[in-house]
Order: sequence, then C-alpha cells, then structure tokens
Amino acid sequence: MTELKLRIETTPLDIKLIKGQNGQENLDYAIECHSTGRILGLIEVKREDFMKGFTQASVQMESSLTGRKRKENEIDDERDVDKVFGIVTDARDWYFMECTLDGGESHRLSYQNS
Repeated sequence: MTELKLRIETTPLDIKLIKGQNGQENLDYAIECHSTGRILGLIEVKREDFMKGFTQASVQMESSLTGRKRKENEIDDERDVDKVFGIVTDARDWYFMECTLDGGESHRLSYQNS
C-alpha cells in the first residue's frame, strides 16, 4: 500500500527543465512530488567529468530553490522549502549534494560512495 501511495504522489520524469536566476537547464532524471512540488534531481556524468556534473547540479539546485513558486497553503506554512538534494553519478561512483538558502546560498558534497 505504501508503494502504491508513493507512485500516485510522485512522477518520475526523464527530463525536467529547471529555471532560476543563474540560468536554466534540464535535469537528466527527476522525481517530482505532486503534493509539495518538491523535486529530486539526478545528473548523469558523461566521460567521468565530475566537475561539470557538480557545477551543473549546483546551478540547478540553486535554481530550483530560488525559482520555485510556492503553493498558496505554503506561504504562511512551515513547509517552505529552503533545502534541496541532488545526486551526481557515473553509475559507479555516487555523490550526494545538499543546497540550502538559509541566510545565503550554501552547498555541501558527500564523500565518494562507490
């Protein structure tokens, strides 16, 4: 039942356009939650160019925070999104990223997970 609920509430997307003040670009893969509008984005690294992947993910994560339109019930609600997560991978090595706008833009990167 939990899996069915998750499938109804989320949509896997092959390509998702993210726009923000620093630019716009498509995510390689995304999962979007219908009830909150939150997006989990995944960047697939080509030719082991992780620096390009990190840069692309950082811009997209920041753009998803600053360019996101809040739903009416979130304006005075505690559910305001001030943190997003991203993944950069070449299918062998995985890096997990976090971006917050709590008092200014901040990015964190995990250690390599293989």
